[in-house]
Amino acid sequence: MLNAATKRVDISTPYLICTYPLIRALQGAAKRGVEVNLIVPGIPDKKIVYWMVKCQFHLYLEAGIHVYTYTPGFNHQKGMLVDDKIASVGTINFDFRSLTHHFEDAMVIYDAPCLKDIKKDFEEMISVSKEVPVDFKANAFQRFVSGVFKIFRVLL
Repeated sequence: MLNAATKRVDISTPYLICTYPLIRALQGAAKRGVEVNLIVPGIPDKKIVYWMVKCQFHLYLEAGIHVYTYTPGFNHQKGMLVDDKIASVGTINFDFRSLTHHFEDAMVIYDAPCLKDIKKDFEEMISVSKEVPVDFKANAFQRFVSGVFKIFRVLL
């Protein structure tokens, strides 16, 4: 879905610990002119995982991807909308375990009336979220902890 996007991709996930192929797909979409919006929680439920997510923000921001933190609280929505034509909604996080090991599900919805509602949900989430500035840098302690736990990244 990311590789086929031509205009816009909206993604909401509570745990954005992407594999490098997924990071490259996100960066590739942005570099070819697709507007890519990532929405992560503004309030974490797992601090170390959240620090690891924040320490990867630069990989997205440098590619022109818009990263938003959902300020009303913890956002547990897991979904993606591509070009307002196709969506994925389900239990799958954007992390290695969810994509390869867990028996998680998602529905892929194509050219259906409910896509308008999904688009509206993403627009509402972005409107109450705070955009992460391009020059964002996680603090030194978060970078240190993230570096230590990076070894176990596929287990988080």
